[in-house]
Amino acid sequence: MSTSSDGHRTVRSDDHHVLRQKYKSVKYKLSQMEEQLDDVHDERNHLQEINDELHSRLSSKEKELVHTRNLLESNRNHGMKMGEDGKENTQAFGDFKKILCFIEDSLSFIPPVPEHENQLLGRIATIMTHLRSKEEQIVNLTRANQQLTQQIERRAEDNGAQPDKPPREKVEAVLTRVMQQHEITVAKLQSELESAKKQLELTRNIDPRNTRETLEANLSDARTQIQDLQGALARAERGKSAAMASKDQKALEVQRLQREVDDMRKNTKAKQYQIEKLLKELAEMKDLYNNAKTRSLVEDIDKIQKLTARLKDAESQIYKAKKAALEKQEELSSLQSKYEKLQDEKNGYLKKQGLLQEELAAKDLELANARSTSAGFDSSVRSAERERDAAVKQALREAADWSAKLQSSQYTISSLTSERDFLMSALAMAEEQLAEQASQKQQESSQSQQKDNLVASLQFKLESAEGKIQALLERQSADRQLLDDHQQKIRFHEQRIAALQVKAEEANIAKRRRSGELGQFYQILDAINENSENITAVPTTRSLDDDLKRTQVKAEDGSGIPSGPPDSKAWHQASVQIQQMIGSGLEEKKLEKNVLIDQMRQQESKIVDLEKKLEEEKEAQARVPEMGATLTIEEEEELRSDLIRALNRIDALEEQLASLEEDFSKMTQVHSNVCTDYEEKKQTISTLMHDVTCKEGKIATLERDLMRRKQDLAVKTAELVDCRTKLQEQELRANLLEEEGKSLRNRVAELEKIKAEQLEQLDGRERALKRLEEARKLYGQVDKSTIDRLKEEKAANEKLVLAELKRLKVQHEEELQKTVTECSESLTLAQTSHDRIMESWQSEVADVQRQLREQQAHVEELEQEVVRMAQEIDERNVVITGYMALVTDKDDQNMLQEGSELFQSLLKQYQNVMQQKQALAAAMQDQHSIMERYNANMEDLANRGQMYLRQGQERELELASEKKARLKEQQEYKQQLAAKDAAIEALGQELKEKTNASSQKEVSHRNRSTSPLAQANDF
Repeated sequence: MSTSSDGHRTVRSDDHHVLRQKYKSVKYKLSQMEEQLDDVHDERNHLQEINDELHSRLSSKEKELVHTRNLLESNRNHGMKMGEDGKENTQAFGDFKKILCFIEDSLSFIPPVPEHENQLLGRIATIMTHLRSKEEQIVNLTRANQQLTQQIERRAEDNGAQPDKPPREKVEAVLTRVMQQHEITVAKLQSELESAKKQLELTRNIDPRNTRETLEANLSDARTQIQDLQGALARAERGKSAAMASKDQKALEVQRLQREVDDMRKNTKAKQYQIEKLLKELAEMKDLYNNAKTRSLVEDIDKIQKLTARLKDAESQIYKAKKAALEKQEELSSLQSKYEKLQDEKNGYLKKQGLLQEELAAKDLELANARSTSAGFDSSVRSAERERDAAVKQALREAADWSAKLQSSQYTISSLTSERDFLMSALAMAEEQLAEQASQKQQESSQSQQKDNLVASLQFKLESAEGKIQALLERQSADRQLLDDHQQKIRFHEQRIAALQVKAEEANIAKRRRSGELGQFYQILDAINENSENITAVPTTRSLDDDLKRTQVKAEDGSGIPSGPPDSKAWHQASVQIQQMIGSGLEEKKLEKNVLIDQMRQQESKIVDLEKKLEEEKEAQARVPEMGATLTIEEEEELRSDLIRALNRIDALEEQLASLEEDFSKMTQVHSNVCTDYEEKKQTISTLMHDVTCKEGKIATLERDLMRRKQDLAVKTAELVDCRTKLQEQELRANLLEEEGKSLRNRVAELEKIKAEQLEQLDGRERALKRLEEARKLYGQVDKSTIDRLKEEKAANEKLVLAELKRLKVQHEEELQKTVTECSESLTLAQTSHDRIMESWQSEVADVQRQLREQQAHVEELEQEVVRMAQEIDERNVVITGYMALVTDKDDQNMLQEGSELFQSLLKQYQNVMQQKQALAAAMQDQHSIMERYNANMEDLANRGQMYLRQGQERELELASEKKARLKEQQEYKQQLAAKDAAIEALGQELKEKTNASSQKEVSHRNRSTSPLAQANDF
């Protein structure tokens, strides 16, 4: 018993260890995700700060360029002065360093006073600060020289202009100021050195008060300060060399600029020569223009004379045409009647077109209703899926409870069987003892009767244990029946979901059918428009037949119908594809509708043109009586031939109308045939779909349902990816709409150009009319009536053109407004959907963290409970072993009798211990079921954590692309800075080499010097 409990406890501890490891891994992944998100935000803020710094640096650089322009010459002279000052400073610093060496050697055997020592150190620190300030001044001067060189190079590349030089007085003032500062600093350093010498002389005669350790510390401080002074001296030398180099460089740059200025002067002379040459050519062109102008005036006079001759000819022709007008009047009346008939037929076609448009609107409404019904089916499917999920969860919980109960019952059965075996062994032992006692003590009949009674009681207990086992088996069978009932409920929910999906598929089929009917109506409208344009064309139904045959073949082959259960991924993808096809078909139909409207507008414009022509013919008919009096025989024959051709044309138009009516009747018949074929094929498709749905298999077990839930999780992740792709598509669509808006704006600009051209043409006509008026004034032979008529025509044409331009402008403005509103709506929808997705992600992350915290607390409680239970089970096992040992001892001593008090007390204690052990085992089984649920939850959390990690990685990629764009913007500025850094590094390398050489010289000089004791004696 104890070994089995120990093995069970080790297995449970391993499970807990695995769970803790999983929990730690998930927690680590979530922390990594949060850190990555924080890093991304910090990086974005850092980039923004860098961008702001770059802008501020650019502005400061511009200011520095303006400031350093005035310091060019002063820096050159200052560099020369710094070279001389550097030499003096090096000599003074060498003297000072010798003094410090002496102080260092003397401090080894002269203990100074702490107060005087602190003062000396303070003075040395002030000297160091002065030297550092000088070093900073040298560095600033070198930097200013480099900036000036770069500025000169840029200015030379831009325009080659020479920079402005500061006046000589300013340069002298700057030099005197620098010299005064150097003298002041040298005087301060000398005074401080003298005070330090006096202080050392004073401290020489003072008794030692401090220990050797303090002196050594002071020596080390003094050595470090000396090293700092040496570094400052090296930096001063480097600044001097840099100033000398910059001086030479500036001189070279000044020479180069002077050469460039000379070149520019030469170029200006060449340009001046070219300007004079161009002025001569301009004068020649003016002379040619004046000559051409005089020639054009002569040509205009000739043209006016020719126009007057043409006007005379026109008047003679009008006089002749008046005679022929009387004969044409009757023919024109007949043509007018035929035209009215054609107008009536046109109105009939327009009425039919309006009816077809109304039917099209009705079909659009039906399509919208079908969409709403499909949306209702989709919502019902989702609700059914939610119910299914709830039922499955409930069934899982109940199944887990029943499995726990079954395990507890199995454990009780096993305990009862062990108890039965124990009783059987005890019974066998009692029988053996009875046989031995019967052979040994046949005389003791009373004891044998007691043994018989004990055997009977044990047999009764054995029978009661077997009855309990049978009751537990019956209870287990009842539990299995309950599980079967739950599985039947799950199957019922699955069938209901399948039926709803079948309804959704039927709704999608109805959508496709309505989209096909819309396509047929659009084809009918195309045919009517072609008929109204007097173009004979027989509609072909080949494309519709091909589409229907294609759909039928897909239905027969089963390629268009997805395989698998109705709630599988294939069905979901098929429904998404169908919805996309319907949306694309509707967009295409809208575009076709817009094309039809444009064609109708073109037809209306053609009708307006025909009406204008009829009005012109009426006016010509009104002028016929005037023209008939002056017609000749040849002109009359020409007019008759024109009338005959017009009559022939009218007959041809009537024949075309008859052929159009026949084509329309054929088209209606073809449409009816197509509708019947479509209904038949729709029925065949519905039957095929019904057969497919009937052939779907049923879910057999609860494990398959769990696998399906995992597949649903995968589908949801795919849906999230699809949503992201849809967002990208919407953004692309918004970009396309913006491009369309730009194209529309360009079209409006083109129309405005056309309007300007037409206005220019009108201005040209006005100028022509003015010339005609001048010609009439000159010659007095132009008829006033013709001029008035031309003016009226001009006014009418202007009104028509302006009206057409205004209409086109209003139309294009409406289209632009429509596209802008659609773009804004799509963008707002995309933004809101993106915000919702981000909020859902954040809420899910918070839920996951909360669940992890709860699970962590629950796991800790479970671990404590398991440890406590294991301890109690160990204690109970120890008690049971003790009781077994006691029973065996008492039985060996023949002290156990059924009626005795010892036997009853031991039996009660044993029963209590076994009950407690059984309760603990049941509690352990409950803990096992809880841990199984915990494992399932942890797997779910791990999957969600992986999903969030993947989403975070995608977000990181997006931010990386944004970062790359920012870095590209800053790359140019970095290149400029790289050039400056290269120049600075070159100067720094040179300075390092010089400082190394100087330090080596100083070390060698110091090694050659005398010992400290000798220096002290000399002092």
